[in-house]
Amino acid sequence: MTKTKTRRYYHERIFYLLTLCIAFFIPVYDKLLPWLVSLLVLNWLVEGRYVKTIPRLLREKRRLRVISFALIYLLYLVGMLYSSNLDYGWFDLEVKAPLLDCLLPQVPLCCSILP
Repeated sequence: MTKTKTRRYYHERIFYLLTLCIAFFIPVYDKLLPWLVSLLVLNWLVEGRYVKTIPRLLREKRRLRVISFALIYLLYLVGMLYSSNLDYGWFDLEVKAPLLDCLLPQVPLCCSILP
């Protein structure tokens, strides 16, 4: 195996294991899900293939909708800078976190499937 194939293999394995953990912990311990999703996205970013796959993601409308819907949560985070009631703001973000649990695993999945 070459270095890039070995690296890609490990990232695919990490992606697979994290996806299995997410599927297992959804009914068991939902407090762990945001951390697992964060690790999944971090693995995708560290993998480095996102530079090649983002233009491909933006070409397909279904995947573009998933990304744009997930960016709404990012806007909520930015809105926390202007919030005067931080306690309610963090509570509101915690309530909206299940949106990320459903959507963000699909973004790396879309990228991993792409050649």
